[in-house]
Amino acid sequence: MDKKLPFKSSNFRKTETLLAVYKNKTYIWRELKILLYKPYNKNTIMSLEKTLVILKPSAVQRGLIGEITSRFERKGLRLAGMKMMQLTEEILNEHYAHLAERPFFARVKASMMASPVIVCCYEGVDAIQVVRSMTGATNGRVAIPGTIRGDFSMSSQENIIHTSDSPKTAATEVARFFQPEELFEYQQNAFPFLYYTDEYQLV
Repeated sequence: MDKKLPFKSSNFRKTETLLAVYKNKTYIWRELKILLYKPYNKNTIMSLEKTLVILKPSAVQRGLIGEITSRFERKGLRLAGMKMMQLTEEILNEHYAHLAERPFFARVKASMMASPVIVCCYEGVDAIQVVRSMTGATNGRVAIPGTIRGDFSMSSQENIIHTSDSPKTAATEVARFFQPEELFEYQQNAFPFLYYTDEYQLV
C-alpha cells in the first residue's frame, strides 16, 4: 500500500470483502484506492459532474435497459440525455482508439455493433466514480454481486455496460455521443434530499 495516502478506516469495512476477493487484481485495486484513500475535507464543496454510460448490445438484447437505468435513477443521479443509436466502425475506431493495437480490437467492435445501444449522460456529485462503483469489474465473472456486471454479466466482452473512467474521458465521450442540444439542464425536485447544501456547488 502507498503509505503516503491517508487511510480512511471508515471505508475499510465497506470494502474489505472486495480486497479479499480481488487480491492482486490491478484494475480493482486502482478502483479501491480511490475509495479507501480519497482525501476528504468536510469543508470541500464539490461541483456536479457529467459522465457517459453506454448500455451495450448485451444489455439491449437481454432486456436489461429498464433494470439498469432504474439503478442509476434510484441512486439519485440526474439523467441529462438518453438516446438509442447504432454504432458505426468509424465512431468505434475513435472511441476505442486505445485498443487499436490489441488482438481483440475487431471482436470489441463487432460486439458493439451487434445491435443498437442506449447512450446516456448522467450528472451528480462525483458521478464518474459513483457510476463506476455501481458498474463493477470489467470481467463479469469476477464482478462483485450487487454491481451491474456482478448481477448480470458472465463475460469480459459481453459485459453489459461502458462507463467513463475519468473527468477528462467523460468530457470527451459525452461530446462524442451527444450534441449540445441533446443534453438537458433541469432541477431535480428531490435535489435538496439527495445532498446537503455543503456537499455541492452549482456551476
